[in-house]
Amino acid sequence: MPEYAALDLETTGLDPARDRVIEVGAVAFTHDRVTTTLERLVDPGRAVPETVLKLTGIKPEELRGAASAESALRELADFLRGRQPVGHGARLDVDFLAAAGLWDPATEILDTLDVARILLPSAPSTTRTPRASCCSGCTTRPRPLTSP
Repeated sequence: MPEYAALDLETTGLDPARDRVIEVGAVAFTHDRVTTTLERLVDPGRAVPETVLKLTGIKPEELRGAASAESALRELADFLRGRQPVGHGARLDVDFLAAAGLWDPATEILDTLDVARILLPSAPSTTRTPRASCCSGCTTRPRPLTSP
């Protein structure tokens, strides 16, 4: 039976060369159950933009002394090994893993954003927050493992 791993990174921005990871989250699952989870806060070593803190709900004090990006991303890469990766808007997650030298370009990721674009073509946006508010009334972006 195949095992999947849904992954999500929270970052200070969209550019892996300039921005930092602040949280790593992943859930491994089969068709009938969750098998294990991973959640790590990451100390970015610098201030996080207020807009990112507001969007993610992460507080600066939660990041101080947290894991390093190198260790958290390595742990995520180990977590993904042998599982089919899944993500929403996963290109960003892959870009950060690739920049750390932890993503094999031959690995295929199943991106639910592609599915959302097909199934909800008239939704106002392809990002998580507008789709969520369009479909379920949710107005804040879920953190990696706090989502239903």
